[in-house]
Amino acid sequence: MGRWRLGVLLLALAAPVLAQQNPLLPQIRPLQPGEKPPEAKPVPAPEPAPAAPQKRADGMPVVAVSASRVEIKSVEGITNVYFDLNWSIAGVDEPVLEVEGDLLLSDDDGKVHGRVPWVLKDPNEPNALPPRFDERNVGIDTSKSQSAESWFKGAQPSWIRFGFVARRAKFMSGNTAECGDCK
Repeated sequence: MGRWRLGVLLLALAAPVLAQQNPLLPQIRPLQPGEKPPEAKPVPAPEPAPAAPQKRADGMPVVAVSASRVEIKSVEGITNVYFDLNWSIAGVDEPVLEVEGDLLLSDDDGKVHGRVPWVLKDPNEPNALPPRFDERNVGIDTSKSQSAESWFKGAQPSWIRFGFVARRAKFMSGNTAECGDCK
């Protein structure tokens, strides 16, 4: 039994030497005095996401949403999805009081697995919505839809993508805008 342990120890000590002799692994050697390190190859920058339209023809604000924390929990047979949402509103010339629409929860392929009516408005009613704001610790009960609940039960939080379809907007001036081609 002692020889076996000694053999494993010697093999572990020899592993770095054996790795240097493997032609498939990069050869690593210390820099010699006065030698400059090799220049790193430039890493291509990731492609920027397509820019959202700055203004819509129907006067609706451009609303974008992302989630910074997503958690799926099943309690007493009911699957709930909890998240923190990061909102941005752009594309309008006047302050927005409220936006009604649907929060979409989809997969990587764009198939919508959850569609929840959602209203964006400041809890201090007379205030306009800021261009960027967060909603923390919100969630949905997926048991209202059997197909949604079955998908969310087997889903990983990283699979869920968020979107928003704005249907109606109210502005501080009292004007309203309706979506002309909402899906």
